[in-house]
Amino acid sequence: MPSDIDGDVTITANIEGVGTRSHTVRVHPGLVGFDVEPWVITGGQPFAGTVRLGTATSVPISVHLESSDPVVQLPAEVTIPAGQSSVTFQGTTSEVSEFAAPTLTARLPDGSTWETTMFVDPAS
Repeated sequence: MPSDIDGDVTITANIEGVGTRSHTVRVHPGLVGFDVEPWVITGGQPFAGTVRLGTATSVPISVHLESSDPVVQLPAEVTIPAGQSSVTFQGTTSEVSEFAAPTLTARLPDGSTWETTMFVDPAS
C-alpha cells in the first residue's frame, strides 16, 4: 500500500462467470522517514529524533523504537497523535571509547519498519 493513504480502501475483483466481489479495509499511513539530529554525535550527548508518516493519521499510531547497540538509548515507544504526520522525541547516548554506528529502527504495529544509522564518536 502507498504510505500516503489514511482511510477506507475498497478492493473489487470481477471474475468472469463468478461475479464481482468487494471488500473494504481500513488503511493507515506508512513510514516515510526516521531522522536523528545530529546524526554524528559525541558519546554522552542527547539528540532529537523524528519519525514521519506519509500523511496525517486519523487515529493515534504507536511506533516502537529500538537500537542495535545499547550505546544509543531510545524511548521504547512513541505515539503519533491523530491529525499529525510525525512525532519528535529525545534520546541519549552513552560515552564510548571507540566509534560506534548503531542502526535505529522504527516499527509500526503492522510490522513495517524504517531504519537509520547514527554515528557515535568518543570524546576528544
